[in-house]
Amino acid sequence: MIKLCTSSIFGPSKVCGLRIRSCIAVLICTRDAVHAGTGNVMCSYNRLNNSHGCSNSKTLNGLLKTELGFNGFVVSDWFAQHSGVATALAGLDMAMPGMP
Repeated sequence: MIKLCTSSIFGPSKVCGLRIRSCIAVLICTRDAVHAGTGNVMCSYNRLNNSHGCSNSKTLNGLLKTELGFNGFVVSDWFAQHSGVATALAGLDMAMPGMP
């Protein structure tokens, strides 16, 4: 599982806070996994530029599914779905339990 961004007790971090080499390394690993035929990807409960990872259409629909050509399904991490329809529209295909 590749997480583009992490949060901690100190609050959410942002992609812009990562060094460019780290971003490139993550994208290369993700691209290689998609091209190798990965069947599913798990989105995280963390935030990505102030948007929950499982609700971020730019990363799920834009980058993962459109630019990288990912044809598998995206599943949420436990307790990572923070809204209903919005996460489905953002590219989430299957939710693990935990939605309030």
